[in-house]
Amino acid sequence: DLGRLDFLKKTRGQYLADILSLSPEDRLVHERERFRQTAGERGSRLVAPLSKTSFLADALRYQDVSLEQVQESDALIRAAFLTSLLVSAGSEKQAIPFDEAHQLFDLKKNDVTELLAQAQTAWEKRLTLLTEYGLPDQSDMPNDFKGRIEAIAARKQKDNPAGEEYHDLLMDEAGRSLAEEAMQSLFAGCDNDSAFRQTISQSFSLFFGDCRGVVLLKEGEALQVFSGCSDKLSLLQNMSIPLTMDASRIIGVMRSGEASQWCADDLDPSATVVQDMQLMSLLEAEHIHAFPLTIAGHTEGVVILGFDDPVQDKWARLLMPAFASTLSQTLQQSRRRLDQQALIQDELTEAFQSHLGVLAHEVKNPLNIITNYLYLLGGKLEEGHPAQEHLTVISTEVERITNILKQARNTEFELSLDQVDINQTIEKQLKLIESSLLNEKGVSTRLHLQEGLAKLKTDRDAIKQILVNLLKNAAEAVAKETGIIEVSTYVATNGEGERELAIEVRDNGPGIPDQIRSHLFERVESTKGGEHSGV
Repeated sequence: DLGRLDFLKKTRGQYLADILSLSPEDRLVHERERFRQTAGERGSRLVAPLSKTSFLADALRYQDVSLEQVQESDALIRAAFLTSLLVSAGSEKQAIPFDEAHQLFDLKKNDVTELLAQAQTAWEKRLTLLTEYGLPDQSDMPNDFKGRIEAIAARKQKDNPAGEEYHDLLMDEAGRSLAEEAMQSLFAGCDNDSAFRQTISQSFSLFFGDCRGVVLLKEGEALQVFSGCSDKLSLLQNMSIPLTMDASRIIGVMRSGEASQWCADDLDPSATVVQDMQLMSLLEAEHIHAFPLTIAGHTEGVVILGFDDPVQDKWARLLMPAFASTLSQTLQQSRRRLDQQALIQDELTEAFQSHLGVLAHEVKNPLNIITNYLYLLGGKLEEGHPAQEHLTVISTEVERITNILKQARNTEFELSLDQVDINQTIEKQLKLIESSLLNEKGVSTRLHLQEGLAKLKTDRDAIKQILVNLLKNAAEAVAKETGIIEVSTYVATNGEGERELAIEVRDNGPGIPDQIRSHLFERVESTKGGEHSGV
């Protein structure tokens, strides 16, 4: 606990004697009276200047609150709270907080036990590393990470002096080991591309201070920006460098598999490719360091680090290859995981298609019987009988079910294109819904259809299916007698200057809750439950 360590330092150890017999609640009162802040708040203030983000500082600030206070908080705050309980359980012989772990993260007892075992292993590894390079007297240890490594190296050199080279070697070896471990820990929780991109973006400034950078990965026959840290990242994301562009320094790093560096003064505008100059401009950097990203023996990308001035800091130079190495390892693990997921998905799809084929075959038989009986029934009714229109609707819908089953059996959806009168199709589908659902609820309908619309080349059945689903959703959402459903069509111009046909279905129901909106187009996400499969 950083805050408690600071209090111990300020009081020359008296703080520990003061709080030994106090309950956690009384300790907080004592800290506020003595130091005008709790240990958690003090730790938060110590950490805040070390990072441009406030997540860690916030987590430390809230570690002394109660379980009830953090239960609905951000995951990081809950994690910090649980960590403090686990640390207390280990150092103060308190009971392991199994119940709290279950309430905060739904962790079972064996999960918590495994977590503690992993923490013990990590601590032993760190202790071994520190012991290997000597443990100097803590009283004269610097506060910063770089200073501590220098002190460890100096103590080891004192025991076995071998000149400046030995000192530098120790600093490099110890620093690289700790830095790589920190980087690996940072990227360990990246289980998807989104998390990986976000972590990469944060890591540039975290490890290199005032640095802008990008990670470019091979996509087809070009390098594309995967993630980065820059005020102009949105512009960088549109950047593409063809692999055939031999004159590009970035492609040179890709081809050679070797790191390179250059500055603005090195570039001859008449001989430099536009993409290289564009990259330096968008990163607003005068000095570039480029490292290959190697996956399974093949260079699959390049990481670019941009600085305003020449990098004199030995530590930045030391961390750069470690950073590139860690990114390469994480990319390899991510691709392996995605390949495994794709394989599982293919197997599930194959099994599903097989089952669907059997189901479609079984459903097809009764549909054929219904179609035959509709034909016989139509023949028994005289021409012009009012029921003939209803029989036609039923026959059309049975045919549509048959087509849906055919499409469901295909792994790829194939459109059956035709010239479709959209307004006429809307009127027919609305009439179908009115007779089967709206009339009995007393729901009113209003049409605002733009006249003179040209026929649209599209899939008639697919349009029908969309309209039926939207109209049915609206009908189920509105209240009886007061419900209103409006359908509109009009031609609009999109952001790219193209003319589009817009179809709107609007109702006066309660709307979609905010917590559902972000998942609106995910399969089986619905406000209705049951057999509803969502939008």
